[in-house]
Order: sequence, then structure tokens, then C-alpha cells
Amino acid sequence: MGNIGQALIVALVAGICEWDIYGGFHTQINRPILVGPLMGLVLGNLSMGLAVGSGLEFVFLGVISVGAAIPPDACSATALATAAACISNGAISANQAVSLGVALASVAQMLQMAIWTINIGAMHKADEYAEQGDLDKTCGVMYWTLPLWFLQGALPAFFLVAFGSDVVAKIVLPGWLSNWLNLAGGMMASVGFAMLFVLMNKPKLTPFFMIGFVLAAALGMGLVPTAVLGLAAALLYVNNDGGSAAPEKRRRSREA
Repeated sequence: MGNIGQALIVALVAGICEWDIYGGFHTQINRPILVGPLMGLVLGNLSMGLAVGSGLEFVFLGVISVGAAIPPDACSATALATAAACISNGAISANQAVSLGVALASVAQMLQMAIWTINIGAMHKADEYAEQGDLDKTCGVMYWTLPLWFLQGALPAFFLVAFGSDVVAKIVLPGWLSNWLNLAGGMMASVGFAMLFVLMNKPKLTPFFMIGFVLAAALGMGLVPTAVLGLAAALLYVNNDGGSAAPEKRRRSREA
């Protein structure tokens, strides 16, 4: 398959994933853990997609959009970083791609802000049509702005694969820079998890974290068994006296 044909498929996947954030159905296919493998699968390197996607998922695990705040765009960053690693012929490692993805997320965030700025004008136009009672034109304005989110993910990915593959494949990083990027990429997942822990560090939840840490780190228990035990502990906590919902549930049962 030529670069253009492959680039079109990559652009389609990246565009759909990006569109899901604001213009789609919020199916969570925009998460790095899904975007990375999808891009890797399309580009014939699923293992690289899994490595980059999982690494960036840990980095952006606790980053969500709250109110008018626009967080770094992890979806577009993962798509571009994974594509760059896959078409680099080994010049960019998974850890380096994770470091690259963190930087790209801020750039993609600026693109999102630009689209929101464009949408302000569209919203004013929709308000005018609404005041006139023309609902068809009001809805039409909304429909015409939706593709902008698709294009934000699709266009950068298309140009990278179609016209940047030769450049990316010939990248030769200096030894010191390569080592630095590998080190930074390896640390990013820990930094992201630490950021998430700061948010959830509550006295009533800390014991569960400590138990999980001992099971995973000291006893060598795998991720899936630890997660299942964590789910069981959460259910016990919520359904019994420890959960905040338990008193209300007991009151309702007594009233019934």
C-alpha cells in the first residue's frame, strides 16, 4: 500500500477517535489505551501501538475536561506519536514516542482552542436563526461545525504518514537526546499515576492503595488479580458501613 492510501486510513481512524471527544457519542475510543493500538494495527505494528497507548494512558489517566477548561489533547497526541514511532523504522522507540506524545498534546490543545474560537461565531449565527424561529438553519449550523473535530485529528495524521514518513524514518537522534527521551518516557507513566494519586489521596481510601501496592509490588500479584480484588474491596466498602451511600440505603430499606 502506498503512503497516500495508508495515510487516508490512518487519517480516518485518527479523525473518528478525535471526533468522539466533542462531536461524537463519547464512546471513550478517544482514550490513548484505545487510540494507540488502533493506530498500531492500521500501520502494521500493534505491539508499538499498545506500548505507546498504554504509556500515554497512564500519563493522562487523571486529565479530564471540567467546565470550560480544555485539557491537553491526549487523543491526537497518541495518534501522532504512535504513527511517528511506527513509520520511523525503529528510529523512535516506545518510550521516546511517549515523551513526544506529551509535547504533542499541548500543541493539539491549541488546535482545539482554535476550533472552539471558530465555534463561537457559529453559535452566534445559530442564536440569530433561533431568534428568527428557523430551527432548520439553527441545527444546520451545528452540523456544519461538527466535522472540524474530525479534521483536527485526521489532517495532522494524514500529512505525517503521507509526507513525513521518509523524514521520520531517517531521523538520527544524538545519543544524549535519545537517552534523555527514553528516560523521560519511562518516567511519564509514574508521573501520571502520581498526579492521579494526589487527587484520590483521602484518609478513607489510602488503606486500599497500600494493600494494592503490597499485593502488586511485594507479593508479585499480577495486574488483573489485583484489579479484581480492588473491585471486590470497592463493592464491600460501598455496600457496607464504610460507604457514604450505605446509611441512606439502610434508611430507605427501613422506610420500605
